[in-house]
Amino acid sequence: STIEMIILNGGNVGIGTSSPGVPLEVQGSVKFGTAATGISHHIEGSDEYRVQGIDVDGNGWNSLHFKADGNDGLFLQKDTNNVGIGTTSPTTTLEVKKVGSTADVGIRIDAGRSADFFIDRGTTSSRGVIDFLTASSRKWRVGNAASGTDDFQIFGASNNEFIINSDTGKVGIGTTSPSVGLQLGN
Repeated sequence: STIEMIILNGGNVGIGTSSPGVPLEVQGSVKFGTAATGISHHIEGSDEYRVQGIDVDGNGWNSLHFKADGNDGLFLQKDTNNVGIGTTSPTTTLEVKKVGSTADVGIRIDAGRSADFFIDRGTTSSRGVIDFLTASSRKWRVGNAASGTDDFQIFGASNNEFIINSDTGKVGIGTTSPSVGLQLGN
């Protein structure tokens, strides 16, 4: 017969194994929680271990929150799959937040050779920009606006400040349609 559970003299507990090497060793899938909330761990394939925020009856999904020091850590939001680092209410696909007036936040891409950052806007009718904000108010925007072109633009808070026309290579400062190599607006 198969041993379902064992408690060794040293105190190690085995479920699905007769020789647990750590205080609790489980061979197979595990569920923790209640009918309202929970977490599931199981092996999905030969090289995938899956952790799911799901109640123990398998009827409802839950957000996953990983904390290392008691503060908000890594948060995966149910329904949206938005990821928050330092926040439990991410409003975009990835939101990184550090609270406090002296707190710095950063994203680092470090490689031994090439380190690339890509923004793929899909079509020229979509924008691909980086916004610079102060207290949630946009001050500068850099990138491709949803203008139907591939022109590179730098915008101030309300106006187009700088543009490179992708078709002609002409540069405009203070104008969106330069007609000569370098054209200055008003």
